[in-house]
Amino acid sequence: MTNIYRRFRALFLTALLTTWVKIHRNCTVNGLLVCSAKFPRLELAGRVTLGRLSFEGVLTAINLGARKGATLTMGNWIGINQGVSIVALNSITIGDHTLISDYVTIYDSMYHPTLPGEETFTAPVVIGRNCLIGNGAMIMPGVTIGDNVVVGARAVVNKDIPANCIVAGAPAKVLRTYETPEGWFRYPEKLAGH
Repeated sequence: MTNIYRRFRALFLTALLTTWVKIHRNCTVNGLLVCSAKFPRLELAGRVTLGRLSFEGVLTAINLGARKGATLTMGNWIGINQGVSIVALNSITIGDHTLISDYVTIYDSMYHPTLPGEETFTAPVVIGRNCLIGNGAMIMPGVTIGDNVVVGARAVVNKDIPANCIVAGAPAKVLRTYETPEGWFRYPEKLAGH
């Protein structure tokens, strides 16, 4: 009975979320939004473009969206786990087949000045295709992450990261590089559940 309830709940939340977001004037949805746990908190004051996404927030809701004048663009086959916060104040772009682990935060703004008399720092964030962002990692404003990058758990990414590498630490440093076979994806369509 529990499995039937979970499946029905996931189907209901998926239909509700996809329908609600599609009718919002600032949001473009290019695929199904699969929600198998808590309903995400969406901020749709800015321009939001979503591909096929999977929300897996069992214990903690996911914060996602764009504030007025900002843009959030997410590709297809992206998996987002619980406690993730991605709210654009400037511009955030995330490529296809990217996996975002629990409690990741992606910032394109510092939200407040760090010193008296300074402007609040905001800069676009771009995350490439086929990336894996580890548990609790922070992506800071102005960062570009290349394709096929693995960001280690609790890493603080405050500088651009080249493609095909593994980074970890605070601040994040490249630990090693690797080759990615053509057509290999972390989150292939056949496993995406939609």
